[in-house]
Amino acid sequence: DGLHFLCVLPYGAHNALIESTWMSPYAHSPDYESELRHYVQSRNGLTSCKRAHQVQGCLDLQATPLVYLVTDGSYKRVSLGRAAGTLRSSTVFAFLKTIADAKRIAQCFANLLLAAVRVPPYRRDWLDMWMDKIFCDGLMADWSRAPEFVLAMFKGVATNTLVAFLTGRPNIM
Repeated sequence: DGLHFLCVLPYGAHNALIESTWMSPYAHSPDYESELRHYVQSRNGLTSCKRAHQVQGCLDLQATPLVYLVTDGSYKRVSLGRAAGTLRSSTVFAFLKTIADAKRIAQCFANLLLAAVRVPPYRRDWLDMWMDKIFCDGLMADWSRAPEFVLAMFKGVATNTLVAFLTGRPNIM
């Protein structure tokens, strides 16, 4: 049970970014590879495709923080996933940042820091925020040209650079 979201962003005669996302209250492992191949073949008549990048995992999309009881009887709050602000405003991608933040919080638990101190909130990288601002400001300046801007971005950069931007791993060359 759940929702299967499939998004195809074509950016050329033979290129497209395909996102396949399952939203479900249950943890399960769909067969993404088979589903994507079936979709591409049945919908577009293609006989072959190449995966450039894959991210797989499970995210907490609740807007409210996790509340837990500590040994002294007090309650602490820890924000995870969407509640921590790990969703990227320009692409709504959250996976890699959420996993990194979860590892940071797990390390705090491992070091027993949560019982004694407040867990510092998640902070996005300055370059990530700067690129989001430029991209979103450009879209908002002339929303009617948004498809043109997105298509130009897809056509104008190498696949690895585009994937880095979309997934929140930007870099300055």
